[in-house]
Amino acid sequence: MNVQRLRLKDALADFFNSVFSVDAPLLTTLIALFRSPGKLFNEFLIGKRKSYYKPVSFFILTTVVYLVVREFIGFDPFHESAIKVNGADATSNFEKARTFMLANINKLSFILVFTLSLLMKLFFFKKWNFAEFLTVSFYLCGVYTILVTFNILGFNLFGLPLFVGMFLMF
Repeated sequence: MNVQRLRLKDALADFFNSVFSVDAPLLTTLIALFRSPGKLFNEFLIGKRKSYYKPVSFFILTTVVYLVVREFIGFDPFHESAIKVNGADATSNFEKARTFMLANINKLSFILVFTLSLLMKLFFFKKWNFAEFLTVSFYLCGVYTILVTFNILGFNLFGLPLFVGMFLMF
């Protein structure tokens, strides 16, 4: 039996193929999320999961793309802020909040997913269980991340107002 040893190159290739593959499940998932999200949620939750990208992987992929795009174009969401701060102490607190938000956006995104799941469970408690709401929340937050990414791209590349950039994809 001639088995090759696992090399770092092979392990990285497997990782990138499983996470960043743009095969049918990712494209099918993206199309379904923008055309008929309810159908995707229902089919995924009743067990038709093979034809869709996994919700946690989808969320992680969209978050990584957002962070890479934001870092690449040097986007600072607080630079063109509508908030005007007066006084040295207030400015210092604003800068601390800004620094915290920019450094922890990936952690805060996960908190958003769990908070959204909890709120949906509280308001729609008879429909699904918490794990099912968590699945839907990962997809919804992934879509939100895609919209934000297009939004900042539209702002930085075309000078569009921040809320208009997301319509570039349509």
